[in-house]
Amino acid sequence: MKEVYLKISHEPDVVLYIFSDPNFALPKIMPGYESHSADVDGTFRVIGVVGIYPYVLQGRVFKGSVVKYVFRMEDGLEGAGNIDISAEGDKLKLTIDYDGSAKSQFESAFEKAMKKVSKKIDEEIRLERIKRKI
Repeated sequence: MKEVYLKISHEPDVVLYIFSDPNFALPKIMPGYESHSADVDGTFRVIGVVGIYPYVLQGRVFKGSVVKYVFRMEDGLEGAGNIDISAEGDKLKLTIDYDGSAKSQFESAFEKAMKKVSKKIDEEIRLERIKRKI
């Protein structure tokens, strides 16, 4: 399990609302993300590559005070896991819990992706708020 904190300057409830949308969140939070499809009912499918390991996963997003992306590998890698997103003051806490093949590479790729996202997350949230008129 890995935990990453991102400093945010927006209201926590607004940030969680935006991150509950798979179309906004998946490209940012999924390790090795390449593409995805999402349905209105909260189900999604992601194609990605972690190191030399291609994967296809399917999952579902659960919304609430904690946004939870639950997934299982469909092809390539094996296993299942979840990514929890919660607000703690002026920080966004992202926790990945994945159990399966290439666990260390998957969690390491997640941590690396979050470091990249942390540099521009406030601006992306600001633009998303404008787009959604929040």
